[in-house]
Amino acid sequence: MSLALMWLAACTRQTEADAELDDEEVPEGDVPVACKNVHLDHLDTDWVSVQGTNANPKVRLRVMKVGDAYEAYWIDGSFTRRHLAGKRRERDVKLVELPTPEKAASGDVSLVSVSLRPRPQSCSVRATIGRTEEGVDVMMPTAVELVPFPQVEGVTFSYAPADEPLFLGEAATSRAARDKQLASGGPRSDIALGTIPVGTWSSVEKDGDPSCTYDMDLYFDDQLVTDLSPVAAGEVADGNRHWFHMWKAPFSGNHHFEMFRHRTCADGKRELIAIAGIDAILM
Repeated sequence: MSLALMWLAACTRQTEADAELDDEEVPEGDVPVACKNVHLDHLDTDWVSVQGTNANPKVRLRVMKVGDAYEAYWIDGSFTRRHLAGKRRERDVKLVELPTPEKAASGDVSLVSVSLRPRPQSCSVRATIGRTEEGVDVMMPTAVELVPFPQVEGVTFSYAPADEPLFLGEAATSRAARDKQLASGGPRSDIALGTIPVGTWSSVEKDGDPSCTYDMDLYFDDQLVTDLSPVAAGEVADGNRHWFHMWKAPFSGNHHFEMFRHRTCADGKRELIAIAGIDAILM
């Protein structure tokens, strides 16, 4: 068993007596250090779904504090990421999806909600997943158990939704082909598996100071590809910077490609500029 799974096993093991106490308030000082985020005021960390001692990182949550409120990124088992926001209530924190401009323009008013209720005795949070329309619950909720995501060296997952599209094949190498796809409704997602051209372009002016260094981290199926990252940004032409990689992906089916675009300037701080992503179908 890996160290991560051993940690999860220890965190999720509970007795019948513990289960009876889960819904009771536990003084903050009585909570083990490893479970310090299992508290309504301290939910700001990464969480992973568990069933027994089996973790499922495809279902995960990143919670962030924003003033006296929370924001979060929710990944529900697919490659879909949702940005949510909410506040503490008496016994839980309720987060509701923030619709993207595209979703708002479509007229779709159905939003995902996630209510988080700490269970200190089992070092977990019960997440109740539902849907709301104009503030009214419209779907029978389901529940999953979440525990703090253990930090494992060399393993990094992505959470945030993409800011911009990513392109495959010819559209990753030719701006004319890219523009044609955009005019036809967006990036084409299907492509033959194997070694795949993946890329996008950015505005040099919007990227920032041209004296800075520009590079990217590559993510495949939500995980950082550590042996490839970082990759230097490509050439600059006509005011556009090319971000490109020939990606070896010999796996059929649905897959997720991401490029996290960064700049590093004179102060040595590496800053995230934007995330480009695409859900691909490899055939």
